[in-house]
Amino acid sequence: ARYYRDTCSLPDWETRAEARLREEAKEKNNMVALQELLGISFRGQKHCIVGAGTGGLAVTLRQDYAVDVYGVEPESSALDIIQEKIRSVGIPADHFTAEAGEHMSWPDNSFDVVHCYTVLEHVADPDQCLKEMTRIVKPGGIVYVHTPNYAFPYEGHYKVFFPTFLPRFVGSVYLRLLGKSPKFLETINLFTERDINRLLVHHPGIVWMRVYRPVKPSKGRIGWLMNWLIFRRFVYMHQEIILKKIAPSRSA
Repeated sequence: ARYYRDTCSLPDWETRAEARLREEAKEKNNMVALQELLGISFRGQKHCIVGAGTGGLAVTLRQDYAVDVYGVEPESSALDIIQEKIRSVGIPADHFTAEAGEHMSWPDNSFDVVHCYTVLEHVADPDQCLKEMTRIVKPGGIVYVHTPNYAFPYEGHYKVFFPTFLPRFVGSVYLRLLGKSPKFLETINLFTERDINRLLVHHPGIVWMRVYRPVKPSKGRIGWLMNWLIFRRFVYMHQEIILKKIAPSRSA
């Protein structure tokens, strides 16, 4: 609740906070779509969630697919909610820790899939976080990354049109004019697709691809701008990236 109310100054914070506690229904749909995209079944696999939030994904993977689920979540209040949720579905408490994504204690080559949903923009060292995720996934395994695209003029945490092309301090002034605290903005990595590409090309032992899902035309006062960006300039609101760890050659 504090995140929606105090950090992002959202007027509907109570509704959003309650919905977050019942997020499993949304995660069910997400996991059906992700399996179709990857062409695999998650049943019986071993997964890690980097930035596990309030545990909705962990519960869904366990209940629907009997996945052996692990994860990290450094925010203490969120981790408390996770522990309550996973207890109800039989996931051991020590499967989820307060570690950061840059320094995880899981052994090398441990997981079939690593999930990183709207997390990379928040970590202190994105390059190190990517290295850790590829370290802990098995050869042939998948790291799924979903993060905002800050070439698109929308800030998804504050839920506002956002002038991403301007310097960060101008963005802070802009948020203040909207009656919102800019402190949270100062902690966000304002990644564009080019920024993520620069990180990924330096990582050995992986292949990766971007996913562009079909979108419907936007309406409203700035709908024309969003439609022009997406359909004419190919600038999407989010970045969806699949990384696959390459198995070492037998001669290596």
